[in-house]
Amino acid sequence: MPAKFVLVKYGRYHYHLIKPKLEEIPATFNVKRRISPSGAYSLHTEHSGEKRELSTNPLLLGLDEIIQSTKNGYPLLWHSKRWSEQFGIFLRRLVDGNKNPTFIEIHPPYRRDVPSVEKFLEIYESFEKYVNAHFPSTQIVIENRTSSGAGYFLIRTQRDILAFLKTLKHGKYRLRLVLDIPQLITTFKERNVETIISALQKLEKYREYILGIHLYGKKHMGELHTLFGDNTTPESEKKKMKTELLLFLSEFFNDDIARYLVPEVNSSQRVLNSVLKDLTLFFEFV
Repeated sequence: MPAKFVLVKYGRYHYHLIKPKLEEIPATFNVKRRISPSGAYSLHTEHSGEKRELSTNPLLLGLDEIIQSTKNGYPLLWHSKRWSEQFGIFLRRLVDGNKNPTFIEIHPPYRRDVPSVEKFLEIYESFEKYVNAHFPSTQIVIENRTSSGAGYFLIRTQRDILAFLKTLKHGKYRLRLVLDIPQLITTFKERNVETIISALQKLEKYREYILGIHLYGKKHMGELHTLFGDNTTPESEKKKMKTELLLFLSEFFNDDIARYLVPEVNSSQRVLNSVLKDLTLFFEFV
């Protein structure tokens, strides 16, 4: 049996091949008004991938720790326990009057500011308590991230991810991982399917703590095969590696857990259709 996934609608394109069960809604610090979801939804929260002007956002009024925690215009995530508490307040203001999100996707801090998983979880704990109190049915997941203009993130490489999952297994938190596979691939010098599969196999013991994946092509723009090789790699070889990875993922996640899948395509309807067509060949959508 293939792996089971719940499709999450991402972006502005139409989903003709597979019907999404929920929609991802931006919840970054540049969102300045209460959201209006039409059905089940998730929140994709601040990722510090862009510079923000925080002082002009009415939803951040009075949240001084968030407003002041920046570097060169980039928000500093999980800067303190007070930041963590105010982050919960911001999301509650954003959601006010709507039903609870299905899940909230958060992002790791910069390693420079929060140098260990243990320190991050110590800061994060107050946010989880706030979510449990105000959104009791909501799951929290964290995405691995590589870098931005302000530095490298704490959960970036395969080694980082493995250490994080080990800590979750032996900890007290409800937090789980959503694995951004293309971002993980960018951390490898050799972008071949053997290297990628070998890295993912090391996570198998902890796969129950992975509740979702992100899949898309190079730089959110290309079809899935563009993730592999370089400019000298024949397209036929790239497509072969794509097939091998999708087959591996279908077997790797075949454990009766229906995980969330977000196809983060930003380029065109044609590319999204291509990605979804590939996914239907290897995964079961529920």
